[in-house]
Amino acid sequence: MATTDPVRSESSEADLDEAFEASPEFGIRYLDSEFRERVLRHIKRCGWGFFDYHDLLDVYQETVIGMLEKARKPEFEPCRSLRMVLTIARNKAIDLLRKRGHKINLDEDAILEVVAADTKGSDILFKWRMHTSPIVSSTISRNSARGTPTGPSRTRSAPLQVSRKVWPP
Repeated sequence: MATTDPVRSESSEADLDEAFEASPEFGIRYLDSEFRERVLRHIKRCGWGFFDYHDLLDVYQETVIGMLEKARKPEFEPCRSLRMVLTIARNKAIDLLRKRGHKINLDEDAILEVVAADTKGSDILFKWRMHTSPIVSSTISRNSARGTPTGPSRTRSAPLQVSRKVWPP
């Protein structure tokens, strides 16, 4: 179990495994006393900030119940039990989010509008287009070889126009 040695004052997963080997109830008590804050932080991270304190405690309670049910099964082997607890906690947090109807927003038009507003007045969008489109980059490099002025002052004053023509014309 956890020692009082100041060098090794933090509980480890091996200690939790030993506690579950002794008995499921003792393992749950040890989990609650030594790893409660860590599990709550994990639940909060998996809940993407949508949980208040009561929701965190509800998910934690469901996690402890789920772990107790697993630990009481005869085929349970307490190997990497903290990882098992964190997996149960993540699944319970996702279940609560789904129960509430939380879904990821995939509104591409809204996302593109936000990206366009954020990149307005910068050359990040220009660099991204240069990187992703070989046609544009070859056109610009050929224009610069011909002596056509290209540079930051020109790209910032006018929006970048990308033609869909295949090079050479």
